[in-house]
Amino acid sequence: MSANPDRSVRTALIHGARAVFSWRHKHDDAMRRWISAVAVRRGNKRAIVAMANKLARIVFRILHNHQPFDLNKAFA
Repeated sequence: MSANPDRSVRTALIHGARAVFSWRHKHDDAMRRWISAVAVRRGNKRAIVAMANKLARIVFRILHNHQPFDLNKAFA
């Protein structure tokens, strides 16, 4: 039996969000400020899931519209 591709994508997004979350204090940009604010309001685990959701939406938008990514616009 093969692995579920949806589950693999979700797992990869969560791992990526965890990586961004763990390095959020090392950089000062819109994405790190956004995830830090979410963590203060909702807690670390929910902030990581919110970041994974945001990353999925960004990837979809880039692939669907063929537009370049603007960090400040995405996390305004």
